[in-house]
Amino acid sequence: MSPAEANSDNQEQEASEPVQTSESEESLEDKPPPPRKRHLPVEVKSPRRSKRARKRSTRLKDFVASVLSSSASATATMKIQVPKSWKEMMASAQRSKWLEATKEEFLAQQENETWILVPRPKNAHILKCRWLWTLKENDLRMLRFKARLVVLGCFEIWGIDFDETFAPVVRFETLRLVFLWAGRTKSVVKQFDFVTAFLNAPTERVIFMEQPQGFVKRGFEDYVCLLKKSIYGLRQAPRNWNNTLHKVLVEFGFRQSYKDEGLYWIRIEGRLVLLPLYVDDILLVGKEEDVDFVDKELTNRFKMKCLGDVNYLLGLQIQYDPETHVSFRQTKYIQDIMAKFNMESAYPVRIPMTVDGVKLADASTEEHERCLKLPYRSLVGCLHYLVTGSRPELGTAVRILSKFLNKYGVYHWRAAKRVLRYLMGSQEMGLQFDFKEARQYTLRSTRMQILHLKAEI
Repeated sequence: MSPAEANSDNQEQEASEPVQTSESEESLEDKPPPPRKRHLPVEVKSPRRSKRARKRSTRLKDFVASVLSSSASATATMKIQVPKSWKEMMASAQRSKWLEATKEEFLAQQENETWILVPRPKNAHILKCRWLWTLKENDLRMLRFKARLVVLGCFEIWGIDFDETFAPVVRFETLRLVFLWAGRTKSVVKQFDFVTAFLNAPTERVIFMEQPQGFVKRGFEDYVCLLKKSIYGLRQAPRNWNNTLHKVLVEFGFRQSYKDEGLYWIRIEGRLVLLPLYVDDILLVGKEEDVDFVDKELTNRFKMKCLGDVNYLLGLQIQYDPETHVSFRQTKYIQDIMAKFNMESAYPVRIPMTVDGVKLADASTEEHERCLKLPYRSLVGCLHYLVTGSRPELGTAVRILSKFLNKYGVYHWRAAKRVLRYLMGSQEMGLQFDFKEARQYTLRSTRMQILHLKAEI
């Protein structure tokens, strides 16, 4: 046998014999891999905290933040869906109540002679109208279903349908001074609401409107409404109403403050009566007999509704006790902001802005263009309203955020949302003025504020 043939036989024998492995190798293949070692649990000690009671600085005792109780909104609690169109209203589970409110509003318009039906004029600018529904709430308590007919004033043409639109309202600073004066003089504060206030003011221009949906008169489908009164939705409606009310108040003897046009005052037998005005809501502040006298006189000219003691005005929830204090908070407004910017489930923080927020700089042009869709300006505007109303501690943060309204980016948006997180944990905080403690420094503060109020009137 040649060596080549012997070599080939050896290779065939090796190929036919199975490969033998050791027992240790077989056991490694059959057994699963060993479990990974885990670290043993370690006891975590809680950080040491000071047990000293925290005390507020004495210099802030007359300008304090008070924690007040609140309740959930009636709309959210009862889960009532407010319709946004006629179709949704007719399909609503509360259809009968919404229809009743709608008919009530239409009848009020008819009784007030808000419009007259006229043939459709040629080449005239005719405005459309629509129905709005809401749940009237006061201090987070639902009062009633309400409907309102509004004209689409966004289609008005300047110079044809309207001209001036400005209407003054009382300032927050003036309102606080009024309550300080009321507490010092033990005056009563009652709130009144003008029923369909704008409908008392005549229009100054010729304006046509389509007939309201659901109430088109049979046989006169092609007719339109010639407005005789300032219906809601007109851009000039607030100004027309303010001019009408101003004439009535001046005829009655009221005088308008030259520093705040939203404040009126009158003296009845030497006693002062104040009237802060905010669109169709007013306060009467003075002795009870004087307030009742003014109420009767105004009721003879307008249809008014007495809401009793003041508790909600200018978005402020007010608690007034002439013997002790007055407090202002904006809990409901904060909740509305949270819902508007989808921050209802945000985690709270203890401070509105960090050091990084103070060091913010203008965003680059590219970053600003990417963030144009973020509602940064709207959020800063809402926060500014809180600062002027009842949350002055937000002033520094809002001032810094306001510097970047034209150059904001992602970091500015995050800083603004942090303020919302701070509000999430402090919704109930507000301003409280204690009348008894305020008398201890009359010469320093209260008297100066009263003198300032007298200077305004």
